[in-house]
Amino acid sequence: MPRVHEGAPARGARAFAASASSLTAPIEAHLRLLLGCGGDERILPDADSGRTRYGTLLVPAPAEISFSSSTASTISEHGYAAALRVLQRLLDQGARSRLQLQDWLGLIRAELAASCGSGSTEVVLAASGTDAELIALAIAERLLARPVTNIVLAPGETGSGVPKAAAGLNFLPTSCLGGPVAVGERLAGWAGADIEAAAVEIRTPDGAPRDPAAVDHDVAVLAERALARGRAVLLHVLDTSKTGLGGPSREVAAGLAALAPERMLVLVDACQLRCPLALLRADLERGFLVLVTGSKFMAGPPLSGALLLPRSIAARLETAPLPPEGLADYSARLDWPERLQETFARELTTTANLGAGLRWTAALAELQRYASIDDGIKAEFLSAFAAEVRRQAALVPGIAPLDDRGHGIVPSASIVPLAIARPDGRPATYSQAQSVQAELRRPLPGHARIIHVGQPVEVGHRAVLRVCASAPQAGLVAERLADGADFDEAFAPIAHDLEALFAKLGHVLAGQAP
Repeated sequence: MPRVHEGAPARGARAFAASASSLTAPIEAHLRLLLGCGGDERILPDADSGRTRYGTLLVPAPAEISFSSSTASTISEHGYAAALRVLQRLLDQGARSRLQLQDWLGLIRAELAASCGSGSTEVVLAASGTDAELIALAIAERLLARPVTNIVLAPGETGSGVPKAAAGLNFLPTSCLGGPVAVGERLAGWAGADIEAAAVEIRTPDGAPRDPAAVDHDVAVLAERALARGRAVLLHVLDTSKTGLGGPSREVAAGLAALAPERMLVLVDACQLRCPLALLRADLERGFLVLVTGSKFMAGPPLSGALLLPRSIAARLETAPLPPEGLADYSARLDWPERLQETFARELTTTANLGAGLRWTAALAELQRYASIDDGIKAEFLSAFAAEVRRQAALVPGIAPLDDRGHGIVPSASIVPLAIARPDGRPATYSQAQSVQAELRRPLPGHARIIHVGQPVEVGHRAVLRVCASAPQAGLVAERLADGADFDEAFAPIAHDLEALFAKLGHVLAGQAP
């Protein structure tokens, strides 16, 4: 059996091998184990509660209400069933050869390319969006073959580990494949590399959204200065932040890349996966790299990331210098396109990441279902969702949606950030917002249902919680419409869950100390 890795330590690989020869072990127990492996401590379930640090479970929780798709979602029943079918098929086959794993992971890459790209798109799978950031940096540093300036947007509104990963540093105490690592240290093989990370904010210090033209200007200045110093540039385009903003414009990014195509790569951070899929196809046609995850809007289980590559980039990697050896802590050989497994990725020491593959299987089931929904239905669903959140929020003291629209900004309709106030009217602190989020996940008298919302984000002097739509909710509405319901009837279950959320949120806020 090929060497597989499923966590740190690699106990999942042993469990998988044992399950292949066991006729009595319940397959769901193995699926639950594997869904929590091949990642890092973010998805290790607590021994008592069975929940991850996000508050999610490794199994569907249909009795719970989930509006947390900006951070992480509990796996959907549809996605869980898909992962269960795949695992059963792998166990029936024995999954003892590299070829069988290659076929399965190759199919995942092909389906992801077909959904988000085209026939010329290549895909590298990853344990998370932050792991994929390290992979993108390794590609840029090796292809551009000179000191690299990595320009990221709004690091406080992407991921907590992104600033470290963007500089080539270990971002958590454990890696997805290599076990314990030293946080803040360079990956092995990059100790002497000249990599600098620079950031551009999309909000002012008081939390107001910045003028998009000012964001474009700041990005252009940083990129042009780096190029003038003889450096290479990896430029991020943030499609959707944690609070629904983006920048710089794709047109500005394309114009900058044209200044020095041999020294610049553009990376679209579409980890939220909230934009039209056609936009990602256009990005890839422009020669941009694209980061996506299946664990946010698509409601796959956390963690699942992928880096989409234009074929021209993949072709150049076949003859590029090998990545730093430390990338083996974050990437498995069969994560890569087949043409790169014997070239650029040939020295990665782990053959396959089964946990990430199963998480992507679940996410793809939702992605493909969402892609089949009529665009008009999607737009009507998202508009109704944002309007209903704002309507119900207005009825609860201590809650105010961010007024980004009042600044001429059009944020994503699928994320509605809510500023939380204390009983005395002062803005809640970050830790207080965390406490509110945690209380929503507890059964309370008169409010027994567990409710998930997105993790707090600091926006200027305020802390916001995020109420987020997800692809499975859009799929539910589409199915009810197909069964003959009118839109209000089809949307009613979502509206009912929002009523439960705001009733409980009002109860929690009323009981807080000043």
